[in-house]
Amino acid sequence: MTTFIFLDEEHKNYLKEKLSFYEVIDYNLSKINDVTIPSTLLIKTNFNLNKSIIDGQLPLEDYVINVLKTNKEIKVIFFNETEPDNYDVVKYLKPILKNFELNEDRFTVINNNEELIKYKSDSKINVHVNHPHIYASAKEMIKVNYEYKKDKKYLFMSYNRNLKAHRFFFLCLLKKYNLLDNIDWSWLRGDEMSKFIEIPNWFYNQIMNDEQFKNLKNEIDFLIKNGRKISEYEYDIIKDLKTDFFDYPNHYVLNPYENSYVHIISESYYEDKDAVLLSEKSIIPLYFSQLPIFLASYKHLDYFRKKYSFDLFDDIINHDYDDEFDNYKRMEMVVKEIKRIDDNKNEIIKFCKESNHRFEKNKKLIYEIVNEFDDSKYFKNLFNG
Repeated sequence: MTTFIFLDEEHKNYLKEKLSFYEVIDYNLSKINDVTIPSTLLIKTNFNLNKSIIDGQLPLEDYVINVLKTNKEIKVIFFNETEPDNYDVVKYLKPILKNFELNEDRFTVINNNEELIKYKSDSKINVHVNHPHIYASAKEMIKVNYEYKKDKKYLFMSYNRNLKAHRFFFLCLLKKYNLLDNIDWSWLRGDEMSKFIEIPNWFYNQIMNDEQFKNLKNEIDFLIKNGRKISEYEYDIIKDLKTDFFDYPNHYVLNPYENSYVHIISESYYEDKDAVLLSEKSIIPLYFSQLPIFLASYKHLDYFRKKYSFDLFDDIINHDYDDEFDNYKRMEMVVKEIKRIDDNKNEIIKFCKESNHRFEKNKKLIYEIVNEFDDSKYFKNLFNG
């Protein structure tokens, strides 16, 4: 049985919630000052770990650090459940732990950066890449039973919510190639672009140089003027919702995905060369019987293929864009592949209508994600070790 340390009532409730989610049942909870046996301190970091370690600090109060120095039986987990942390988090942590005379092997970093293990180097700090959002979404998806719809209105769909540079400029490129009319697309926070008197270079330099930016002026002006855009098949789902709220389970039930053959996935991460995040967005088309195209970080699909065995329809979709390091060139490659598919839409539609057997195989793999929750196994082994 593992004893978990809580720092206050809010932390205690957080632990109960997370341990339940990861199916950890056999444990005790104890206040930090009452711990006399081997125990685990799990700290939710969000992006606090990044900010503190770069300044040479731990995201812990001084009294907690003093307890860690005194009680060497306490292990610490820095836990970011939904986002990646800085790729070199381990490099920054090493000298801080040395300064506090805390052994590295007492510490574990858990986040969603697929690159985390790559940067572990010779450190004794433990690392684990976590995928809870994929598991949680898969659990909701498999509740939805639907009949495969062969005749769809749109060839493509592209749903975009949060304001991110790669999503904005991707829509600009789609406009430039005259593709938007063939796409059921959304830009739910498009109004936020109006906060810029003019678009700052830090925003577009993540993706492109000044010349490339200037060449998209007409498309940029169009999107800014257009503002918020709700896709046709999302409209009844979210027309009355605030844009900072998104009900994924309700989305799955109402299934706007059935109206498009090809799902263009605008992943959460794109620009950062040292962070790859596999989110629930990447598995949505694979449950809802669509062909997937990924607007994502360099090598996103490489990690996705290693983790899962989905059919990504390589005989139909050219995913070579995944190997392009340059952010703008990779985006152009994605758009050109969309243009190629659009130019051959009759063949694509024919393939989709005849390929439900392949879609069904992908759908079954979503059930496997739920039945084989890897992170739950990891946590149970970690805490029982």
